Amino acid sequence: MHRLPTLAPGTRAVIEAALDASDASIRAVALRLIGQHGLPPPRARDALRDPSPEVRIEALRMLAKHGPAGHDAARSAFHDSDAEVVVEALHRLTGALTVDEALPLLSKERDPRVVKAAVSAIQRVKAEPLAAPLFEVVRRLDTHNNWGALCTQISGGVAPREVREAALELLLSRIEGQAAPTGVSWLDVRRLESFVRASNAPESERASVVDALVRLTRHRDAFTRYDAAEVIRGLAVDHATRRFVLRDDVKEALVALAPDTAMPVRSTGTGGQSTAWSVGRMAEKALDALLS
Repeated sequence: MHRLPTLAPGTRAVIEAALDASDASIRAVALRLIGQHGLPPPRARDALRDPSPEVRIEALRMLAKHGPAGHDAARSAFHDSDAEVVVEALHRLTGALTVDEALPLLSKERDPRVVKAAVSAIQRVKAEPLAAPLFEVVRRLDTHNNWGALCTQISGGVAPREVREAALELLLSRIEGQAAPTGVSWLDVRRLESFVRASNAPESERASVVDALVRLTRHRDAFTRYDAAEVIRGLAVDHATRRFVLRDDVKEALVALAPDTAMPVRSTGTGGQSTAWSVGRMAEKALDALLS
């Protein structure tokens, strides 16, 4: 039936009758078919109370196609007993989740899957009340996604001093703990940039972050040296942050890195990752940005 371009009245009647099937998988497929063919959701709201999480998830997907009604349905599912249903509801609210709605979903009492989905739904939201809860999430569940949301608060200048300082201490500790020759995670190197961009950070704090970037240009791992030079370049071309890297030691570090002919290669789960230029070429591009 998924392959049918349209549904005849008799076929539609069969599908709607299947909403009462004793088998939950049949009820779920019936809802999916009704949603696929753009038919009005006559009983989708009733399906949100179905005993099967599979059916409740299909109901959310179906209602999501009906604008505000779908958002209302998603919000009503935040307290569902099944974490996957809540996760689905959050996926339907990405970009529309409010700060007040997000805060309870970030608590340590919530299922980690729900927390992860809530963080994704507010990934680009800048709001001071989110900073502390997001930092607690990072300390509990250290993943790229969670750090990304926290860095949005930091770079956006809305993270309070105590949150920003604790996050920087944690990040620098992570970087120091990644011993050569394995190299520092490229994500961690780029996260340093958020602290330089934080408009509410004192200059001394930003200077300590630049100090860390300078140290990383001398790291034993070629990819780490490349990443550090690339972050410095990004800061140098941005008028808002340029002055923080206009330092003699930064220039000296890049000059020392310029003869570096290494072409970094990093193993990944799907093969390998390589850079477009050598470490030295990236250092030259960063130096050009500083001197232009």
